[in-house]
Amino acid sequence: MKYDRYFFDYLTTQFGRFFLIYSDAAITGTTFTAPENAEYKKCGLPLFSELNEYFCGKRREFTQGLINFSDMTPFRRSVYNELLRVPFGEVITYGGLARRVGKPSSARAVGQAMRVNPFPILIPCHRVIGSSGSLGGYSEGIDIKIKLLEFEKKG
Repeated sequence: MKYDRYFFDYLTTQFGRFFLIYSDAAITGTTFTAPENAEYKKCGLPLFSELNEYFCGKRREFTQGLINFSDMTPFRRSVYNELLRVPFGEVITYGGLARRVGKPSSARAVGQAMRVNPFPILIPCHRVIGSSGSLGGYSEGIDIKIKLLEFEKKG
């Protein structure tokens, strides 16, 4: 869904700045990369506080219903919803996630869904790894994925 104006606010975290991008109507993304075509506006959304709690080690889950899945394909929606069930500090393989959504031969499609995830951290794509234990990729950079996995493992 496209909106007329986009805003952002950010948190300074141990991993760098983390940006929440939003419009007057919806949360439109999260990223460790400064957004373009959005203006800074202090965010008063409860989610902003929840993200801060996550990065301080005080939150393991986010309030459900904050993400708008309506513009996503049914497959991506099912993958992201299933990924939300993977607990803080745990990982799942691309193939394992594909099996859990009833598409056992779709590990690559799961990887593609992780690559285009507009909501890193909220949809914890950093928790998805290769079947051999390799980290795979991460849209925010493999170094951040490593740090996030270590952060969550420490609890």
